[in-house]
Amino acid sequence: MQSSIKNFFHDATYRHWYIFTDIAVNNVQKNVSYLYARHEEWPFVALKKFHYVMNIANELSKYDYVFLINANTIFYKNISVG
Repeated sequence: MQSSIKNFFHDATYRHWYIFTDIAVNNVQKNVSYLYARHEEWPFVALKKFHYVMNIANELSKYDYVFLINANTIFYKNISVG
């Protein structure tokens, strides 16, 4: 996640991360929401990710752009808004 904070639309007016996890998270961070998602074996973890996103569709509808990115994605170069 650190590389996305540094390199993924770092110049955007507002960014917010929704992280689906089966681990209890006590670390509160600004602009980060941790949402519980039950652990699933492969291939169900991949098949159900859109189900989790649709559960928060109303919340996501307030944004102009929404990206679904795996948490282990590493951004090596800057991707900017403009």
